[in-house]
Amino acid sequence: SPTPFDGLDLFGQNTNPNRTVYVESLAPKLRHGWSPMFAVRGRLAKFIDAPEAEYFDFGSDPKEAFNILEKQPEQAELLRQEIRTLQKTRFGDAAFGNPMDAVLGQESLKKLGELGYTIPKPDPALPILSPTQLTPLYDQYYVALRLLARGKFQDAVGSCMLILSNSPRDGIILGVLSSALGALGHLDEAISRALDAASVQPRERHWLILAQWLLQKKDFVGFEIAMQQMIQIDPLDGEIAILRAQRALMDRQFDQAASLFDLARKNDPLRQGAASQAWLGETKLAQGDSEAARTLYEQALILEPLNVLALQGMAVIERQAGHVDRASEYLKKLCEARPSAVAYANELARLFALLDRREEAIKVMKDFVARNPNDVAGVGNLGNIYVETGNMEDAIVTYRKAMELDPQYAFARFNLAGVLNRVGEEDEAIIEYRKVIEMRPNHKESYKRLLIILIEQSRLDEALADVEQGAKNGGIDWKGLAENEGLDALTGDPRYQEIRSRLEGK
Repeated sequence: SPTPFDGLDLFGQNTNPNRTVYVESLAPKLRHGWSPMFAVRGRLAKFIDAPEAEYFDFGSDPKEAFNILEKQPEQAELLRQEIRTLQKTRFGDAAFGNPMDAVLGQESLKKLGELGYTIPKPDPALPILSPTQLTPLYDQYYVALRLLARGKFQDAVGSCMLILSNSPRDGIILGVLSSALGALGHLDEAISRALDAASVQPRERHWLILAQWLLQKKDFVGFEIAMQQMIQIDPLDGEIAILRAQRALMDRQFDQAASLFDLARKNDPLRQGAASQAWLGETKLAQGDSEAARTLYEQALILEPLNVLALQGMAVIERQAGHVDRASEYLKKLCEARPSAVAYANELARLFALLDRREEAIKVMKDFVARNPNDVAGVGNLGNIYVETGNMEDAIVTYRKAMELDPQYAFARFNLAGVLNRVGEEDEAIIEYRKVIEMRPNHKESYKRLLIILIEQSRLDEALADVEQGAKNGGIDWKGLAENEGLDALTGDPRYQEIRSRLEGK
């Protein structure tokens, strides 16, 4: 360096080979609620001051595999005292953040409590956990982040809960858990976890996570409280403008939304550049300007090739323009960006089925099920694709697999009944429709299809009994039955008219 700066010249003549180097990490405390770590190392030994202290001898153990604290407590204590001395004389006492952090956010939390939200209370009895013990959890933290980024939200929830069972006041993980729960649509749980995270780490971006879910819940008062708190912490955070713009979009204030999205890009281009362009595209698309939206989506995808919002927008634009092949390419990328999102795989498969590209349609859903074998909706949708492509036997097997995964998955059973009827297994179809009705007593379509099969088999008395039971459960569409020519034998029977007169409207 051409200019002097604080430090030690390791090539200098007066370098002391017996010097010690001070080390500290406050990240475990600040990020995860664990103990901070301090250490001092010399040429021959290192001492780590933590709830589980460690002492290593480099001469006999250069890889630091064996903690010999109990064998050499005196030498370890000398290094512990050296840490204390260095902290007082050279580095200053450990600073765990601004002293105002203890009160930061308390007023906002109080206001949210007055709106009816449960605000967590500090628990002084919680132990300060040892980073040495909890190091494996740190790896699990990155697993949770990857799962969240890939859209595997349910798996991310499981990963977070595993960490929290050992590290209950881990603010970072509480924030990740809130994000995953919100993405799954569990808004109340997501808000609760975001409040937990904000109370533990009031200076972090958990307020933005909280604001996002409050906005989705359309609690605009709570949303504003969280946003004002975040503005105090970092007014130039681009997500503040993003969320305010989304609020403007709800009221169809397009010019205001566009201005705020642009502000997010200017204030925070590294974090919000792609998102702001994609949301600007959404704004233009909502205004009916698909060409301007296309340009903005494409700009977003240059910055972030797997930006979900931009890929969704491009798929919509290409589909509306009749460019189904181009739309399929964007849907493929959406499947790559969100490999656990059944909606994208299903849309792509149905698009291929529409184009009579049957093998590709089946492959999309089979690949999805291979990645997500316990996703009952994915298995059920694979069955739907088999039906659309004429593979009835495979559809029956697949629907039964979905019902094994979730016996209460009524839609798979309903679709199975329809296929069984199509292939001539009417008695089996009747059984399945009746099971659907047990789960969904007011499912009108199941009653209608069941009645059609019964009339085709001349089982009029059974059909009448089902009409009466269905009407009591709200499952009979009188008008729809009357308009169905296949049910003339039923609807023309005097007993049917008597049941209708007696129960209609009740």
